[in-house]
Amino acid sequence: MDKLRVKRAGQGLEREIVMIAVSVEQAQEKLVEIIDTLKPGEEVEIRRGDQAVAKLVGQKRQRQFGLGKGRLKIVREDVRKRSAESIG
Repeated sequence: MDKLRVKRAGQGLEREIVMIAVSVEQAQEKLVEIIDTLKPGEEVEIRRGDQAVAKLVGQKRQRQFGLGKGRLKIVREDVRKRSAESIG
């Protein structure tokens, strides 16, 4: 397994990522190990000779809705209510 440094540009930002490159043979022998060690957003490029033929990308965790329930407190009053009180 070889580590490659790749520069990616997108949305006005340039970032450098480390991508792991493996041969097709290595991927066949160690696929379960590669998948188990893959971190979210990390990429493993599968190569046949010098040419990339496939890419595995670790999935990012999906957000779980409802974790912030009860943590939001509205501190600003309704503008219409405040305007009515200042007039009368």
